Amino acid sequence: MSGEIKKKVFFRADGNSRMGLGHVIRSLALAEIIKENFHVTFLIQSPNQYLSDEIRKTCDDLVELPSNQPADNEADYINSLLSPDDLIVLDGYAFDESYQRILKKRNINIICIDDIYSTYFPADAIINHTSGIPVTKYKAEYHTRFYLGVEYALLRLPFLKCATEYRDIKSIETVFVNFGGADPLNYTCRVVKELINSGRFKTIHVVIGAAFSHKSELLDIQQKDRADKLRIHESVDVDQMLNLMLQSQIGICAASSVAFEYCCAGGGLFVIKTADNQNDCYQFLVKDGLAEEYTPEAIELISPEDIHQMIATQKRIFNGQSIKNLRALFNYYLVKDQIYFRRATENDSKTYFDWANDPDVRMNSINKRKIEWDTHTTWFTQKVTNPHSILFLFSYETKLIGQVRLDLVEGNWLISFSIDQESRGKGFAEIIVYKAIIALRDEWNDPFTLKAQVQEDNIPSLKVFQHLGFIEGPSEEQYGYQFRNFYKPSR
Repeated sequence: MSGEIKKKVFFRADGNSRMGLGHVIRSLALAEIIKENFHVTFLIQSPNQYLSDEIRKTCDDLVELPSNQPADNEADYINSLLSPDDLIVLDGYAFDESYQRILKKRNINIICIDDIYSTYFPADAIINHTSGIPVTKYKAEYHTRFYLGVEYALLRLPFLKCATEYRDIKSIETVFVNFGGADPLNYTCRVVKELINSGRFKTIHVVIGAAFSHKSELLDIQQKDRADKLRIHESVDVDQMLNLMLQSQIGICAASSVAFEYCCAGGGLFVIKTADNQNDCYQFLVKDGLAEEYTPEAIELISPEDIHQMIATQKRIFNGQSIKNLRALFNYYLVKDQIYFRRATENDSKTYFDWANDPDVRMNSINKRKIEWDTHTTWFTQKVTNPHSILFLFSYETKLIGQVRLDLVEGNWLISFSIDQESRGKGFAEIIVYKAIIALRDEWNDPFTLKAQVQEDNIPSLKVFQHLGFIEGPSEEQYGYQFRNFYKPSR
């Protein structure tokens, strides 16, 4: 997009020795992924020099916000900085429903990074990169979209790129320790003492941040370390962090983004839940075999064979695809306002006929037989004149790109869609389905439920309905194929 005026994305997060730096670091990771196509500004209160430097490495602009003002006053102030249709990414627990509604008064597009689902979300989209979280955990607007799971991992680019590389570990001599940049409860010193007392490790790499308030105690432990095992690394950059992880065969981390980063590097991983908001992440890591609960005994027992098995699981789940997925999420905002739709007429019959007989469309349909022209024309005429059927036709840059059909069946609006072959893989499907269901809700006054039936192996279509907040119900078999049912009430 060289030479073009880029769409603006603002990031809002804070970090310090009390709350930690996780919100800022993962927001910066996302900013790094999308900044090629967007002008990126970071909004933050009272950053220390380390955070300021890190932000300026990634973002086009840094704005220091007034400190200690009420959240609603801050939201009003941010409204004065942003223009309608700008994007803002909120990462923090202070940005509640009231805060978001103030921003929505000026039609600001809001994306929330959230892992505790403790407020109502007027936001346009929610990212939670912990897997296993159902959409039903969230209370949000009808239009809110959901991007849940590690396929949206908010990790720094070197880690995501490293996720595709496999490690072969033959011996266990070095351990990596990191509990975030602040670690206010000082798990660092507790674990380091236990590791020094263990005779298993030759080297202990400990990473702390500028916000770590227990540095003097850690230095005292290092001074008393007669075997000279302990190496302290402060405020390292992303490449140094990754290098330290790759030097180690075992990592001991908080159940947070740093554990996800270690999964990308690959190795024996042990986690501790250091804050209540890490519960989901902790359960996911341990339950799915990516990590084990940290205990001194478990550290002594793990073998290279155990680590190989753990690495295989880590590499299967963290595969680097979140770069593509997160860029697609934001590119949605670059094209959505350029996609238009209208009701189909009888003059569109041939277009629908060609799309319906596309081999991929037939393969993913309930009835997979080729459709004959005479059968199609009778069916199409009936559909465009039936008040209980709605056919929307979508275009982008003057070219027809796809269609959405809604049929009122037994009190549910059954929704289906297809994309023109040349327009696939560009993120259009989610946009046209979203526009269609919002249009239906605006037109249809009575309460209703949307229903979608998707063939089990049609992953792209499954993702569309999951992102749009559909709730999955029991699956069923039709014509020898398994179909998954999704529902979305209008209220």
